[in-house]
Amino acid sequence: MRVTLKTIAERAGVHISTVDKVIHNRGGVSKEVEANIRSIIKELGYKTNPAGRALQRSGKRYRIAVLLLDVDAQPYIAEGIRREMADVNFDVDLSFHTSPFMDVESQLELLEKTEEDEVDGIILLPNHSRRIEAAVQRIVRKNIPVITVDSDLAGDRLCHVGHDAVKGACIAGRMMGLFLRGEGKAAVITNSMSTEVYHDQVNTRTTEFARFIRENYPDIEIVRYVEGFEDREITYRETAKLLQEEPDIKGIFIACGGVDAVGRAIREAGKAEETSVVSFEEYPEILDLIRSRVVDCTIGGNLVEQGRTGFRLMIEYLVYGTMPERDPVYMDAKILVKESL
Repeated sequence: MRVTLKTIAERAGVHISTVDKVIHNRGGVSKEVEANIRSIIKELGYKTNPAGRALQRSGKRYRIAVLLLDVDAQPYIAEGIRREMADVNFDVDLSFHTSPFMDVESQLELLEKTEEDEVDGIILLPNHSRRIEAAVQRIVRKNIPVITVDSDLAGDRLCHVGHDAVKGACIAGRMMGLFLRGEGKAAVITNSMSTEVYHDQVNTRTTEFARFIRENYPDIEIVRYVEGFEDREITYRETAKLLQEEPDIKGIFIACGGVDAVGRAIREAGKAEETSVVSFEEYPEILDLIRSRVVDCTIGGNLVEQGRTGFRLMIEYLVYGTMPERDPVYMDAKILVKESL
């Protein structure tokens, strides 16, 4: 009988990803479980053979589903996946699907459909919801690998590719503190704080920015958090309301998408000269706002590379059985101001 990772996992009573972690020395496994797995590997005489696996599966057509949210990051992640696919020498059937940011039912339906279709792998920009987490765990238990991009979920997915939201929030906090010279009123534009559905990375940016400001710039007061729900019209309307009701506000931190909508409200209120704005990502519209001095600084998370990396890691796992060397996989943060463009 041919010994596989599944054979070892079943003998050890663990998930196949736990066996992968032990084989590739990735950590995250208790000493007792690791010792048991290594004992089984030795007993069964299992040996890794990536070249043999690639040869064995060279005629296979790999079916990968890409499930993304309809947010500003979506086209850039998709572009990265398509670019990386162009460099792959294997037969890959990619299917792209998009669901609205707040629509958990829509993303659940997409997950259920891909599960029924028995795809080989899923690249997912998830809604952060307990129901989505449960669906992903059910899929993973069927040995369908899931890689999350841009936003993460709790649970046993293959890995996460994104940016370090804590680090990004601290950079944003430092820049805001410098722009405001350590004092004044500020506001945070985020997507969803009052509902169960949210974007994990955006929420982390929001809370960590507030913590950083509180600990390092106690004379900067965050007077309001504005929810835009990744909807440009809501973001514009709520930002305009903020500027009207808080006329002495000096700083705005945008933790989510819709930066152009915030910029529009700032321009119409005549607040561009007196308000310091820090955002994320480097979309063309954001760079234009920096050039026109509406946005003072943005922090790029290299979304195209996130897509490329997520797809590459999926192919390496499906073809060679290679687990990612680390988890999460973070892109380098890029700080952009007018002078760096």
